[in-house]
Amino acid sequence: MSSLFASLISASSQWLSRQALACSRRLLVCLLGLSAVAVVGATSQPLRALEPSPPQLLFTLSDSSPAGVPRPQFSEQTQAVKLAVTAIETLEFGDIVAFDLGTLGRIALTIDRANELKNGDKVVEAHAKIGGSDVQLLLTFSGASLFGYLKTADEVFQLQAARGAQDYEGWFYRPTSLQGQQLQNDYVLIDHSVRDERERFPLLSLQNMSHKEDALKIESLNNAQSDLYSSQRPSIESAAVTGLSISHMFEKRAVYRGGSVVAAVTVTNTSASAANGHYFELYFLPEAAELSWGAADCKLTLSLSAQKVLRCNLGAIAARSVKRVELAVSTGASTPSLLQSTALLDETLRADASIRVVADVRLDSDLDGLSDFNEALLGTDANDSASLTTAPTVIDVIALYSEGAREAYSYGVETRINQLVAVANQTFINSGVDLLLRVVYHGAANSSDSRDMATTLDDLLARRGDAFNNIEILRSEYGGDIVLHFRPLEYAASRCGLAPVGGYGAEGDFSDPSERRYAAAVLAIDCPLDIVVAHEVGHLMGLTHSLREDGEGGTFDFATGYGIENQFATIMALPAAFGTAAQAGVFSSPSLACGDSRCGIAEGEAGASDAVSALNLVRHQIGRYSDSILGRLPARALKTLSGKATKASIAIGASRDGLRSLSNTVSVDDLVSLQAEVIVDPKHIAMRGSVHVLLALESSNDIYQLSSQGKVHLWDGTLEGLEAFGGSAPLNAIEQLTIMNRLRLGSVFAGERLAVFVAYQVASIDSEGEESAREIIYPQAPYWLSIEP
Repeated sequence: MSSLFASLISASSQWLSRQALACSRRLLVCLLGLSAVAVVGATSQPLRALEPSPPQLLFTLSDSSPAGVPRPQFSEQTQAVKLAVTAIETLEFGDIVAFDLGTLGRIALTIDRANELKNGDKVVEAHAKIGGSDVQLLLTFSGASLFGYLKTADEVFQLQAARGAQDYEGWFYRPTSLQGQQLQNDYVLIDHSVRDERERFPLLSLQNMSHKEDALKIESLNNAQSDLYSSQRPSIESAAVTGLSISHMFEKRAVYRGGSVVAAVTVTNTSASAANGHYFELYFLPEAAELSWGAADCKLTLSLSAQKVLRCNLGAIAARSVKRVELAVSTGASTPSLLQSTALLDETLRADASIRVVADVRLDSDLDGLSDFNEALLGTDANDSASLTTAPTVIDVIALYSEGAREAYSYGVETRINQLVAVANQTFINSGVDLLLRVVYHGAANSSDSRDMATTLDDLLARRGDAFNNIEILRSEYGGDIVLHFRPLEYAASRCGLAPVGGYGAEGDFSDPSERRYAAAVLAIDCPLDIVVAHEVGHLMGLTHSLREDGEGGTFDFATGYGIENQFATIMALPAAFGTAAQAGVFSSPSLACGDSRCGIAEGEAGASDAVSALNLVRHQIGRYSDSILGRLPARALKTLSGKATKASIAIGASRDGLRSLSNTVSVDDLVSLQAEVIVDPKHIAMRGSVHVLLALESSNDIYQLSSQGKVHLWDGTLEGLEAFGGSAPLNAIEQLTIMNRLRLGSVFAGERLAVFVAYQVASIDSEGEESAREIIYPQAPYWLSIEP
C-alpha cells in the first residue's frame, strides 16, 4: 500500500480492478452514511481554463413570509426570498451568480473561493466590478441555514434564511443603523499592575479617554478594585498637605528591554509661602531597575523591612511653584515586564506610576518585511531575507453563545457565527492583513443576557461562574487563541460588543502572560453591523478607534483607525465622529485607497494611523497563544513530481473526541473526525490548482477519490484521472479539509485499516488556456487509520 501514491506519480497505465462492491467497499456510501451517493467511474479533469457558465439567479422573490425566520429588526428594503437548495449546495469556483439590485439592475458575480469549515458549513465568496468599483458577496450555509453579506461601493445588504424541503427561505434586506453607533463605548483597558487578585479584573472605558485623567484615582497597588491608570499619565492625590501635591509618571508608555526611560516625580506648592524640609521616598522601582538622578539630592536606603528605597530631599519649594526630580531608569535582561513605582511625599501623599518593559517587535535586520522578533517566533533566519514564510497566521477561535443568541438564531446559531467570522476574514484579506480566523469550537455558555456587557466581560475575563469557568480547559483541548462570546444586543447602551485593548501601550509586545488571559470579547450576534467580529478582534489585537475619538493609538501610537471629515471612516473608526455614514470596509492603511484619499497615515507622519501594519506586526503572537489542535496534525514526508524541494506541508489526523486529541486508532462506535491541512508552497499560493483526497482499505486493491460534494470516484491510477476534492481554484496559503465530521463507521469496517492520501497540484496555463506545466506535491506514504471492533 505504501507504493500506491508512487503509482499515481509515475502515471502508471495499470487499471485497478473494478470488481462489484459490497457495502463494505462503497467507502463514501457506507463510511459517511450517505445513501443517495453512487460510485462512478473516473473521468478526466485536467487543469484547464474555465469556460464561463451562464449566470444563475441567486434567489427569487417570495410571496409569503418565511417560516421560522423572523423579519430582521434592523432592516429596510426587506424582501422575502427563496434560494434553491440544489443550486446553493453545488456552487463552486468559476460559477456565476446573479440577482437584481434596485437601481443597479442585475448584478452578476463570479465565485472565486469556496471553502468548507471545520463544522461542515461552507463559505462561498464572489466578486464583480461595477462601474470600476468592487462588489463582494459572501455566503455561509449549512444543511439548516444560510447567511449572506453583499457589499457594493456605498451600500451593504444582508441575507438570512432557513432551509426548507426544496428552498432556503428567508429575507434579503438593507441593515439599518450602519453609522457604527453600536461600536462606540466598546473597549476597555486592563490594569496589568494588578497581579495578585484573581477574582475581579477592573475595566475602564476608553471612549473620550483624553478627558478622563482627573478621574484616575490613586489606590493601593494590590487593590484590584481600583480604577485603572496608564503609565504615561500622572496619578494625582486630591488631598493636600500644607498646600503640596505630588504626581509621578514615566515619559512614555513603554521602554524597550535594555533601554532607558525617564521617570519624573513632581511636587507642586500651591500655597502663598515657601515650603521647606520636605522629601519623597520612591518604592518598588529601586528594587527592579538601575536608577540615576543627576544632581538631585537623592540616596538609596533600606526600609525597616530591608526594602530598597530611594529618598530625595526637595529643599526649598517657592510659593506657587513646582519642584521636579527626573530619574534615569535603566532596564536589562532581568527587569520585570512591568515596572511599578510608588512615590510617597512626607510619608503622607502617594502617587503611583507603571511602565511596560517590552521587546522590539519592529526591528527588521534583513529588510524582508518580517521583523526579527517575529522571525524568532517562526524559526526563520532574521539575517537572511530568503528565509521567509508568507503563510497567513491562523488565529483559532473558541466561539461561545448564550441561550438568547441561540433563540435569536434557532435555525442556525453556529452558521450565523461562522458568517460573522467569514466577513471578518474577508475584511482582513481586503485590507492586506495576513490573518485567518478559524472557529475550532462552538458551544453554549449559560450566561445571563439580562446583565450588561461590561458585567459579562468581567465574568469572562475572571473565568467566573458556570458559563466561563471552563474556558482554559476549552482553550487547551481545542487550541483556542481567543474567546468570543456571542449574546443579543445590549439595547440600553446601544452596544454591539466589548473587548479589552490587547497590548495597550506595549509597542506590540504581547508576551506578558496576562495578554493571553485577557484575549476574550463579548459580541452581539444580532448586531446589524456584520463587521462586528473584525472590529472587536481589532481591539483584542491592540487597536483603538481613531485619534480623533480616543486621542491615541493602542499597542502602538499608530495602531488605530482613520477617517476624513464628511468622507469615510475605516473599520475601527466611528463614521459619525467624521460627519459621515460611509464605513470603508478596510482597516486603516496609507497603502490603501478610500475613494480619492488614502485610508490612513504612515507611521512617522503626524496623525499616524496604520492599523494594517499594527495587525501584521502582532498577528504571529496572537496565533501562538495556544498550541493549535490542527497544528498538531502529524505532517507527512513529501515528494514532488518534478523532484524539486518544496516548502509545502501536508498534515493528516483523526480524532474520536471532536479533535480535542488525535488518535491513529478508532472503534466502530466512535464518532470519528478526520482532518487534513495543506500548507501550500509559497510559490504556488494564488496559482490555480486542486487538492486531492484518496482513500483505500488495506484489504482491497481499489483506490477511491473523495470530493467535498459527497461523491466517490474509483481512481484509474493515472494523472489525468485525478478528481479535485473541492474543484479547481486559486490555492489559499492554507487549505483545510474536513474528510470526516463526527461519523460513526459501523461494524462493517471492524478490523480494517484505512489509508488516506492528501495531495495538491498546480499547473501553468498558457495564453490559449492550455496547460503548459504541472507540479504535484504528495506524501511518500499514506496516513493509516486502524478501525477496531
